[in-house]
Amino acid sequence: MRRHRAIIHARTLAFVLIVAGCPGRDAPSFARRFAKLECKRQEKCWDGSTYTSFYTMYGGDVERCRREVEEEQLAQVERGCTYRPDEGRECLRAVGERHERCHADRDLAIAAACAEVFDCPLECDLTQDSCGPASKCIPYSEDGGEWDRTKCVSASTGLPGEPCEIAGVETAGYHDTCGPASLCWAEAPGALTGICVGFCEGIEPGCTEAGEACLLLGELGLPLCLPTCTPSQPSTCAAAENCVPASEAGAFVCAPAELPE
Repeated sequence: MRRHRAIIHARTLAFVLIVAGCPGRDAPSFARRFAKLECKRQEKCWDGSTYTSFYTMYGGDVERCRREVEEEQLAQVERGCTYRPDEGRECLRAVGERHERCHADRDLAIAAACAEVFDCPLECDLTQDSCGPASKCIPYSEDGGEWDRTKCVSASTGLPGEPCEIAGVETAGYHDTCGPASLCWAEAPGALTGICVGFCEGIEPGCTEAGEACLLLGELGLPLCLPTCTPSQPSTCAAAENCVPASEAGAFVCAPAELPE
């Protein structure tokens, strides 16, 4: 009987170890492991000056960081998103491998590896700050066509009007070096460099900067704050742009001649 129990116990222990070795098997296990790795990474990379988000957002408290990051991940399931185990395990691998590389390339590589962990056609609102701290809502296309989805990704620090880079993908907006409420608008279709463009904000989307007006582009209604122009003087826009009516009554903006794909 003791030997029989020992065999059962050994098999049970082996099963537990196997399961424990697959932290990305479901959304809760992924969220726990991701929070642990991500907060460890932020704590290690923060030196008191150059990497401030860990202190600003979590007061330097690792446990608080873990709790809030885990809740942020699980909230996506509550919003109706579908968890993808294979993508979850790849995301965890990327975070684990790069946790000591404290620079922008590391953040972009992790963001790219974790892009498809949750399948959320309209995960967030481009005109609202709905993604949580250090994150932003961006548009994208799953099949490489016109943008028809949104999702939350890690935000960088680039300001509207500043040069930016897109992380290793052909479709602008997946992951870039722009800050919250903005995206890197590619210089040309397929380009991986461009300029940060800010989003319109509010229930009735508008822009706060002087000399800008809101234009909602495409079926998704991508809300961009673009420079205003005068239809009688189209030369005020760049060569690849047209002076078109903005979404705000009476305003005109310089808009790209074609949407990037």
